[in-house]
Amino acid sequence: MKKLIAPKNEFGVDLVKIFAMFSVLSLHFFLYSGFYELESHGLQAIIHGMMRMLFYQCVPLFIMITGYLKRNAKFCAAHYIKLIPVLISSLAVGLVTICYKIFCLNQSFAPIVWLQSLWTFNQPGYGWYINLYISLFMIIPFINGAYNSLKTKKQKTAAVIIFIFVSMFAVSINRIPLHGEYIQSIGFIPNYLSGLWPLGYYIVGMYVAEFRPKISKWRCALLLFIMLLFEAVANYVTTSGNFYGGITFNNEDCVNVPIALLIFLMFYDIQIKNIPIRIAAAKISAVSVVFYLLSWIGDDYFYTKHRAEFKGFSNLTAMFFKIIPIHIILCLTASLILFALLKPLNKAITAPLFKLCSRSAAAENPAPVNPTPVSEAESCSDASDVGYDAESKTDSNTQKDTVEV
Repeated sequence: MKKLIAPKNEFGVDLVKIFAMFSVLSLHFFLYSGFYELESHGLQAIIHGMMRMLFYQCVPLFIMITGYLKRNAKFCAAHYIKLIPVLISSLAVGLVTICYKIFCLNQSFAPIVWLQSLWTFNQPGYGWYINLYISLFMIIPFINGAYNSLKTKKQKTAAVIIFIFVSMFAVSINRIPLHGEYIQSIGFIPNYLSGLWPLGYYIVGMYVAEFRPKISKWRCALLLFIMLLFEAVANYVTTSGNFYGGITFNNEDCVNVPIALLIFLMFYDIQIKNIPIRIAAAKISAVSVVFYLLSWIGDDYFYTKHRAEFKGFSNLTAMFFKIIPIHIILCLTASLILFALLKPLNKAITAPLFKLCSRSAAAENPAPVNPTPVSEAESCSDASDVGYDAESKTDSNTQKDTVEV
């Protein structure tokens, strides 16, 4: 009998990623179910508002995971080669999406339009995240260099707070509606760098990876409930009609940082010895990018099929449990199959490039007579780790780093 080998992934981080993956589908339920157009009235509006706020943390969690796993990534060719499987996955899902639109939705466009939608990553309905991720991935080594140049915990704590302040705090303050005759918002500044909110979550992930803060699980759960209740009530009391009439608390709001952080802290340090479960978690988390992008097809199918069944808040919860579980199962199954099909292609393209990097690094830096051992995290020329398991292992001294999404 073949002996099972435990994956090198951190099980708790895999759990965070799986939660984020399933949150994507759950969040889109609120988008397509008509929730945002419903008149905010009664306890049901607050309860579903809390659910929406919880699932809205999917993208912040993905970015925090990237910061956690990539905090030691350095500027080298190998770092950028690890982006290739992400691009291949995105293009593959784009082709699948085009086939779905042509053969199932009977859509017809000029070939150049389809090609442009692939190139710009607009074809997978949620390809905007890949656009964001590519930009972030390109500058990761330089963010890491700046952060790691800080010598003390005090300096790094100040960096996290100040970065969140300049990129998110003003957005949160200015979302408070005033409904005045001359002014509609406070107009708090500085708000010029509000578009840099992804870097705030990335740096928080780096900080957690380095200092590994711990809060008891029950306190995390209690604080999370309080924060979600605060956001839902704040939206409820400030709305002049539907959900978008009040404070919405989107990704760029600093109020969402502690919520995403609490979810991360609840799961990231969980460890188990059961190898089959660890393997299953690693395999599920590895397909996160394919799962995210493929979910558009399921969203289009399920919400078109069940659109007439939605009857406001009265059956919103029932419809959630009718659609989301089967959607998750089907999307996960399709993602695992597509990921397995793409794995040989990823290897065929990236393995030679990694070998070339190794040879170039060896030629530029010949080994000394008595070499000092170099950890895997310090080496940028490791050709053995081609990075097929998307963002599942960490750039640390104990685990190899792979491509992440």
